[in-house]
Amino acid sequence: MAEINRVYHAVAAFFDASGIEKIDELNTIIEKTISKANRRLSETVQCMPMAERLDFKETYEARLADIKTAEAVLKDAVLALDPKDKDGNKLRFQQAAKAAMVVRRAGYPLSNPEASYLPDLTPEEALMSDDSYAFAIFDTFAEDIQFILPPLYGLAMEGETFEGEEAPV
Repeated sequence: MAEINRVYHAVAAFFDASGIEKIDELNTIIEKTISKANRRLSETVQCMPMAERLDFKETYEARLADIKTAEAVLKDAVLALDPKDKDGNKLRFQQAAKAAMVVRRAGYPLSNPEASYLPDLTPEEALMSDDSYAFAIFDTFAEDIQFILPPLYGLAMEGETFEGEEAPV
């Protein structure tokens, strides 16, 4: 199953279970994901030899721009929050979650060592891929969302497979 399905369904489960009551907690979870992307980018640069940093400058600036875009998408979702528009809220926060996860994924390798003949993936392709290696980040926020849901709802969500469903964003 593609990681994006877990992301979308976790956000949908949040709105189904709690509406906008705990929206600050959902916002914090998405912000934390973006912060992890920013931290990973900084760590990557710090660990790089000085000679490689100049070659990485363009990539670094592009990733910083993507992080700023993800922050803007989240801010727009929060500002557009409408207590009467559950479906619209769900879609906006799914878009914010996707943007956060794409920038988070960009900090990790995008090649599959078991299939080196395949081209490298973009971060978004990795997020959408059904290949289990394509999204090898183990700190996704789907689990964090489960912790803020009512206990029985979180357990029910854990058993879902979402096979064959199309991503809404």
